[in-house]
Amino acid sequence: MSYTRYADDLTFSSRNFITDKIKDAIIDIIKEAGFQINPKKIRFQSNNMCQYVTGIKVNEKLNIDRRYIRNVRAILHDWKLNGLEKASVKMTGGISDGNDEYFLRSLFSRIVFIESVRGEDDKICDKLKIQFNELSKRDVYFIDK
Repeated sequence: MSYTRYADDLTFSSRNFITDKIKDAIIDIIKEAGFQINPKKIRFQSNNMCQYVTGIKVNEKLNIDRRYIRNVRAILHDWKLNGLEKASVKMTGGISDGNDEYFLRSLFSRIVFIESVRGEDDKICDKLKIQFNELSKRDVYFIDK
């Protein structure tokens, strides 16, 4: 069994089936070490299902959930149709209150996250970057290759 950690997210992996007894032992060890476990965050994933760790699909190769990419596309589309201010308020649930810079940085970060996982040469990511540049009129965000 191997163990990886990202901040406070723990992942245990094995090529063998992990029995309930082993699962209970792992939970006991974590609790004995003084950590609290959030039962809502515990999940077990077999090798025949999509396996996600901190939002990244880790089955065969690293990838991003399609819903995340579709959401970024939808935000860009909304921005194009309805303008920056409306898209900003909609994306942030009113948090940005029309703050253009917050919206731009947040959307930019999502695209950079996709690129960091899928790679710089990913065609989908290239399209997202081009759309962002065209809408923001700020080529400084992404440098053309």
